[in-house]
Amino acid sequence: MQAYMRIGECSDYEGVVPVQTEKTDNLAGKALGIILVTGVSKVIGFLRSAVLAAYFGTTWQTDAFYMAQNVVALLSSALSSGFTASVVPIFTEETIHGGKRQADRYASSLTNLVIVFTLVLSAAAFIFAPQLVSIFAPQFEGLQAALTVQMVRALMCIVVMTALINVFSGLLNAQQRFIPAQLIGFPLSIAMIAFAVFASKRFGVQAMVYGLVVGTVGQLLLMMLSLKGVFKYAPIMNIRSKAIRKTFAMTIPAFLGTSLDLINQAVDKALASGLVEGSISAISYATQLTTLVNALIAAPIALTIFTSLSKYEATGD
Repeated sequence: MQAYMRIGECSDYEGVVPVQTEKTDNLAGKALGIILVTGVSKVIGFLRSAVLAAYFGTTWQTDAFYMAQNVVALLSSALSSGFTASVVPIFTEETIHGGKRQADRYASSLTNLVIVFTLVLSAAAFIFAPQLVSIFAPQFEGLQAALTVQMVRALMCIVVMTALINVFSGLLNAQQRFIPAQLIGFPLSIAMIAFAVFASKRFGVQAMVYGLVVGTVGQLLLMMLSLKGVFKYAPIMNIRSKAIRKTFAMTIPAFLGTSLDLINQAVDKALASGLVEGSISAISYATQLTTLVNALIAAPIALTIFTSLSKYEATGD
């Protein structure tokens, strides 16, 4: 399908110039591909949950792990998930109007700013981990509270990696490379299953922590390998860039939306922290089921449409 643009009077001739627009069936094909990959990833994710439940059960130790994971998720996902969406229109605009060099400088500056910001955030959260646990799990006491604090501190490195994964996902989506971001569930599931099967006897519930960290490292490596040809990294950090300021401004609504969802989950788990042991673990397993429809159908369709609209807006179509 082609659209046509009339040449203005200032041109040396009159006529029409074909301007390529994205076919609807092409968008549908991309959305279907994302749905299929996401579906397989979800199946592996359910297998991961089943393996973790079989090896670790629903105990006060697993409650400590899932509470620690929730605290880290609130810090990492809430603060950085908005980059996945906000980077798409800005990187597209920088590429179209400023060329690849300008887009590379924008992506490099954003990457470096995110690293610095999340390192500072992680350091602060590491120091104040006991206070965070007392807020999110007020009913935890003694060994359970101490174990949760230990796990929160061990998982703080995930904050930096998750932020970078979200930024890189946005850069890839802007180039309509959707599949890598949908594949990141595989290294996480594989790592956690492997640690549960082969390390649970030696490390106990700590094997879940090690699996989560190693799995997140695998996710980041996958995204970095997928970035080849998307942008050329440079050690620069232009905080005065209009594109950078616009990116952070656009991230705020996504941050608020994600935060509300994670806060709701945190409240549920905080209330469950005073119930019988295993309650938080059960809620964590159930949450994966409740988010299935959105992750499997709504999100892939929204992603492909949003990326195409960003390109059209940048080109003025």
